Amino acid sequence: APLKIISLPLDDIEPPLEADVNERFDQFKQLCELVLLGKLKSLFVTGEGGIGKTFTARSLIEKHSLIEDQDFVYVKGYTTPLALFQTLRNNFDKLIIFDDCDSALDHDVCVNLLKAVLDTYEVRKVKWMTSRDTFINGDKEFIFEGHVIFLSNLDRDKVDYAVLSRALVVDLYMTPTEKIERMKYILPSMEVAMSLEMRQKQKILALIDKYKNTIENLNMRTLKKGLEVY
Repeated sequence: APLKIISLPLDDIEPPLEADVNERFDQFKQLCELVLLGKLKSLFVTGEGGIGKTFTARSLIEKHSLIEDQDFVYVKGYTTPLALFQTLRNNFDKLIIFDDCDSALDHDVCVNLLKAVLDTYEVRKVKWMTSRDTFINGDKEFIFEGHVIFLSNLDRDKVDYAVLSRALVVDLYMTPTEKIERMKYILPSMEVAMSLEMRQKQKILALIDKYKNTIENLNMRTLKKGLEVY
């Protein structure tokens, strides 16, 4: 029998609204916590540095009293493919947080390793398929049973789609106006310059807002530095 095509009036189809910056941060926090609790396999977060990705992840780690090198490992900075493989293998059953490791996304071998551990398959098998690296210590094949949070400073469109498609993705890109909105949201809870009154903190924020389109590398650190200088 021919398929019956059901048509709906366009007026009945409402396009999804993009969440505002604070809602996106709340989503990031909730998803990050689900990975920490082992409910989700992986999370990939994009957005420039200094906007609070690392602070949020570390705050949740502290909240749940996770112990470094026992419950999780924190990988920061440059990595080679072999070092990445060994890190994944040696911590196959832990939470691994990658922070400022964007250099790995420029290397095909690293990308393939990340694709293997970020995948949604029940069994995530990782292999090091070369006979030249006889100096590698331990097995060249293992099953990854852990969880991954990858915090990237890159824009979403600069990350390999094959990597993004395997993980839950939160894009925290912000316009200057959204950054100011985020600053307003976190200002009351910032643990810096505690001796300042709220009206003084708001004075600094108003100054940053005035010059938001000309400040180079505008981010949450800009607000922190402004409060400290004041």
